[in-house]
Amino acid sequence: MTLTQITLFFSAIIFVIGMAMLIHSWIDKRGLRKSFLLLTSEYQGKVLQDNPLVYPYFTGRVAERKLDLFFQVVKVGRRHILYFIYSLKSDLPLDLLLLKSDYFKPVADEAEFSKKAGSVLQELEPRYQIRSQDPEAAKALLSRIDFKEHLQPLDDFSTLQLGPDAIVMGKPFENFSDAEPSRVKRNIRAMEKLAESMERRLIPA
Repeated sequence: MTLTQITLFFSAIIFVIGMAMLIHSWIDKRGLRKSFLLLTSEYQGKVLQDNPLVYPYFTGRVAERKLDLFFQVVKVGRRHILYFIYSLKSDLPLDLLLLKSDYFKPVADEAEFSKKAGSVLQELEPRYQIRSQDPEAAKALLSRIDFKEHLQPLDDFSTLQLGPDAIVMGKPFENFSDAEPSRVKRNIRAMEKLAESMERRLIPA
């Protein structure tokens, strides 16, 4: 084969691989859109998607709470990880950040991270590193709810932000089972119960 023929041959291979990736991506996003459409009636929602090559976005309501489901690519070192994000409106005057202890590496700049995420709350739940900008208020609230019981149904999630105006949870998207409607509904119900429990106990009885 001549140099020109070799170049054309490899160009054709790259073109075929690129087209296969585009088609696979389109099929994946179409499947996610179908899953989200099955949620619209129950959550008074709608599915948004600018074009077939971007990930769909779901927005709706759980009673009076705004609900959003979407995908976000997060860069971790040299890797890019696709996260499936849930956001449910809540009425909490404080913030809690929960990071799975066995999932995230230690923070390189602890002082800088503490400025943004708050100080660590020790011995509340060993599976998570828990941080808050208002640690005393957070400890007082958590002492009045069964925190472990509420977290157990949300064990799939590696990151949880509780408050101040929403509960936001994220997990690396692994396959279509993550977006299966019955599984999504279970997670939403667990979020709603957690929000209700935290809101009820803001003022001690």
